Parts: sequence; structure tokens; C-alpha cells
Amino acid sequence: MTGSIDVCGAMEILMRKEKADKLSKVLKEATLVIAPDLYIAELTNTLWKYHRGHTPQWFELGRSEGAASCRGKLP
Repeated sequence: MTGSIDVCGAMEILMRKEKADKLSKVLKEATLVIAPDLYIAELTNTLWKYHRGHTPQWFELGRSEGAASCRGKLP
């Protein structure tokens, strides 16, 4: 199985949000994990904003609303 991760998913895992366990399990079971070309730049920018106190809007919405607003819901 091929898994895919974006910055929204990575932040869920890093910040141990509601779906972190489910995401981690899917990624661990994947034989290949792919990410968008701009993944590192997007993740760095998000972490920098979070560190400076400018939490991204999708991250402030809450567990279910934030995940839904970031490219769809998990299965």
C-alpha cells in the first residue's frame, strides 16, 4: 500500500491531535509514503508560524473541523 502525507497530516501527528494515532498506523503499514513537492517548505513555514504564535487557522478550528478543512476527512 502507498501512503500519502501532507502538512495537515504531519501536524496532526506532531501535535498529537485527535487523528494522530490513526494517521501513524496508516503510515507505518504503508510500503511507500509519498508527499507533495513543497512538503518541506510548507511544513517549515507552518512550524515557524506556530513557534511565533501565529497558529494556522486550520489548526485553531479544533480537532474535527481542522482536519475537515484541510483537504478532506480521514476514512
